[in-house]
Formats: sequence, C-alpha cells, structure tokens
Amino acid sequence: MSLCPLPPDQQVFGIAEGLVNYTCLDDDPQHILTTQGWPMSPDDEVWGADNDGNPLPIGAMGRLMVRGPYTFCGYYRSQQHSISAFDAEGFLLFWLPDHP
Repeated sequence: MSLCPLPPDQQVFGIAEGLVNYTCLDDDPQHILTTQGWPMSPDDEVWGADNDGNPLPIGAMGRLMVRGPYTFCGYYRSQQHSISAFDAEGFLLFWLPDHP
C-alpha cells in the first residue's frame, strides 16, 4: 500500500451571507499562511470601513464591507436585522470580533 502525497496548503474563508475567499495553489507560502486569500468572484467588492462608513486603510480595524453577485439580499423574516446589516449602497457589513 502506498500513501498519497499531501496536497498543498490552501486557505478557504466563507460566510453564508455571500463572501468566499480562497488562496490559489500557486500563491507563495506567506500569502497562504497569513491571509484569507482572494475573493472567489472578480465581481466581489471587499473593503474596510470605520464607524461612520468611511474607507479605512489596509490593516486598520473596523467593519468588513462586502458586496458581490452571490451576496444575499436580507435575513428571512427579519426586516429590521436586514436593514441594519446593509448600507445605502447595498454593502453587507460585519463588525469584526474585537469591535468595541
């Protein structure tokens, strides 16, 4: 019996609401081990915002803003939660875990 070779490392991050990121098999190890990769669709838009919805520089803590072709449009039977989850431009927002 021969053992199969181990597959290369790959990061995958996704949320049910719509954002899925992957590292590519040919990404360098630093990128694979320290990031969540690239959005699955070239039409995904991902950026960080401050408490007022203004863009933040890369690496700053704030809200994760996402919009794309498979981002859902609201929570089932929870209109108030849906209203608070999206900004006026249709970006779904997430507070990062260490949000004050």
